Amino acid sequence: MSRTVPSPKRSASYYRKNAKARAKKAAYDKAFNARPEQKKDRAEHGRARYKAKKEGKVKSNQDMVRGKGGKLRAGDRSKNRARK
Repeated sequence: MSRTVPSPKRSASYYRKNAKARAKKAAYDKAFNARPEQKKDRAEHGRARYKAKKEGKVKSNQDMVRGKGGKLRAGDRSKNRARK
């Protein structure tokens, strides 16, 4: 699924133009996300977001992010994903 953005950021532009690099990144991401610890972490974030949403603590444009001390809290989705 491809999403069209009016003005993509630097890395998005790079991967759109370089098919080899995009394939290499996709292979790495696939392997990384298949790791047991990554699956566990994603599940933990999902459960926390579900709970926070039921309590009205998270908005539609927010993810659960690690705050100080490693605690999960609601945070801006775009800033969280850009941090990686």
